[in-house]
Amino acid sequence: MFGTSVFQATVCHSYSTASIFDAGQPTALSHPELLKEGEITHGITSDEYISRRKRLLELLPKNSFAIIAAASVKMMTDVVPYPFRQDADFLYLTGCQQPGGIAVLGHDIGLCMFMPEATHHDVTWEGKTAGVNEALEIFKADQAFPISKLCQ
Repeated sequence: MFGTSVFQATVCHSYSTASIFDAGQPTALSHPELLKEGEITHGITSDEYISRRKRLLELLPKNSFAIIAAASVKMMTDVVPYPFRQDADFLYLTGCQQPGGIAVLGHDIGLCMFMPEATHHDVTWEGKTAGVNEALEIFKADQAFPISKLCQ
């Protein structure tokens, strides 16, 4: 032991969320411990959500629409929100867990989602939210638009 030197090793680990796809809610890419590939919410695949929409469309009379609004954020005080709970009908048909969206379901259009547009301030303080691209790619909407296009 005499004459030997002891080296101290330093290990450095880094972590960055920039490489993880952020859809504003858990996905199989961002949370593989929660969701399997193809699932939108825990245990429910995109095919199941599409099947639910088809069943509702079968019940709708011809030339009619179902309009389902997402829940809005409820505030406890001026700056403190209550924990968010999505509208059950909106969640059941879309799988979207974000506030402020609107889903329109009709025979001619399928599922059309109007998604809120996040500002830089929103993203900074609340994180990324699902937008038009996520509506098409994750929630499998037939059409998607920013909510600002709803009245046009």
